[in-house]
Amino acid sequence: MKTLIVYYSKAGENWFDGEKKFLEKGNTQICAEFIKECTGGDMLPLIMKHPYSDDYDQCCEEARIAQQKNDKPELINLPDSIAEYDTIYLCYPIYWSMAPMAVLSFLEKYDFANKKIYPLSTHEGSGLGASVSTIRFKAKGAEVLDPLPIPGTLASKSHNRIKNWVETH
Repeated sequence: MKTLIVYYSKAGENWFDGEKKFLEKGNTQICAEFIKECTGGDMLPLIMKHPYSDDYDQCCEEARIAQQKNDKPELINLPDSIAEYDTIYLCYPIYWSMAPMAVLSFLEKYDFANKKIYPLSTHEGSGLGASVSTIRFKAKGAEVLDPLPIPGTLASKSHNRIKNWVETH
């Protein structure tokens, strides 16, 4: 069986180290790439058909409204099946104390029976929020294990922490 690294990440304007900054690569993508280095797993970015705004404040508002309406976005790059994978690293930023709606779209598409999911969240102070309980509820049949929160401002410096996390599984 194989490892799949699924991630939703936002480049562009982000909240970073107490202020808005433009990021060429999202913090979550950086962490997902570290996991790939450690596991050799396959990467699957979650790409929304209609992405949120690059403007940080507008993105936050769009994410908040989507959560309130339980509006799960269409994802444009999903494979027909993930049956060949038994281990999934699910990486995402925290939006309003939750995983982004794109993550929920992914979780509702597949059968997770007999799969292990290891959540990793990037955040700017909210840790994992309610994301792990939501993943446990949505990923029917999965064993959701050992989540890892990473402050977004430390994403680029988290290689050793992620490596230690991966190696303990």
